[in-house]
Amino acid sequence: MEQEDKFSGINRRQKMIEYLEEKKEATVKEFASLFLVSEMTIRRDFHYLEDIGVVEVHYGGARLSKEKLELPSFSKRDGEKDPNKYAIGRMAAGYIKEGDTIFLDVSSTVFHILPYLPDIHLTVITNSMPVIERLYPNQKIRLMMAPGVYDRDMAGAADFSTIEYIRKFHADKAFIGGMSCIPKFGVACSNELECAIKQQMWRNSDESYLMVDHRKFTCSGPVFQNALSDFSYILTDSELDEEMQLEVRRQNRNLIICNR
Repeated sequence: MEQEDKFSGINRRQKMIEYLEEKKEATVKEFASLFLVSEMTIRRDFHYLEDIGVVEVHYGGARLSKEKLELPSFSKRDGEKDPNKYAIGRMAAGYIKEGDTIFLDVSSTVFHILPYLPDIHLTVITNSMPVIERLYPNQKIRLMMAPGVYDRDMAGAADFSTIEYIRKFHADKAFIGGMSCIPKFGVACSNELECAIKQQMWRNSDESYLMVDHRKFTCSGPVFQNALSDFSYILTDSELDEEMQLEVRRQNRNLIICNR
């Protein structure tokens, strides 16, 4: 029941953000009536969204923050054709075996597994539209498409139904990206809903692979996703400096450096 309540809260806060994106401002009473919850619940939601930089709270209500942090669109994240991402993708693909069931999230780094997928039978569960577009012609792959509202920046499905769908499946391996990766804080992403989807993939897999290039270790995201120690392996590129490598290995000794 606790998990149900957590996901209901995520769903409500996501709808609050969507409402504010359209209306720009709302009152506590307005949202309490709309979502059939107490005003205290809405105030807690407002303060949580304020803490992560999405809204500005004022007496009796909140407005969308002018400084709202947004995830760059998939096309921008993928547009660099970064050789480091290809190196990470090539290494990650080497862990995939005949008959595996795998989760692939919406990360542009995870997308770079696809050119190196071995010619074997797989089940792939994903909410990423670019992954679906690339894999659907492959006769050896059983492709499971997570439902949900399409998010253009993420280039994939992202709403409460996406989480509910993923909860139904078990995978041998999950391949997951992150917006930032700071050892003292952990892995973070841009919003609560995205984190919940990634966490569900991580939770429902036997092995989990965090795929992050070296730049993710120098920026910070607002919403906690996972601790570094949560993952079976962390894959990054050879440009990660030695001092940071040591810091990461203190929390997870299975840091894999992927050379070009």
